Amino acid sequence: MAEQTFLENRGVTVTSARFITGGQTFALNNITSVKQGIIDFDWKGPLILIVIGMFLLAGETVGTVASGILLAGGGVFWWIKGKADYLVILHTSAGEQTALKDTDKDFIAKVIGALNDAIASKG
Repeated sequence: MAEQTFLENRGVTVTSARFITGGQTFALNNITSVKQGIIDFDWKGPLILIVIGMFLLAGETVGTVASGILLAGGGVFWWIKGKADYLVILHTSAGEQTALKDTDKDFIAKVIGALNDAIASKG
């Protein structure tokens, strides 16, 4: 039987025999199940920048106030642009392994759907 392709997008390929991502190839025969994971955005870094920037805004020199504006602004920008990371987690006989990480939740869902379809096609 010919190898069937379920997904080929953004450097990720899912076929009836293999899962290829980031230069790694996983044999589908070794994958028992697949799930999605999430690493929430860590807001501590931006919050620290904002707080330090606010303290500097109370400074008496133009340089200190300008530094405060830059730090607080950078912290706000970082916070606004921050995103969670979504994961494709494979279960194999060797245990659990994170195979793919991306900030695009829909893309990760497509990869997991393709992997589930590929696993189901094996019968």
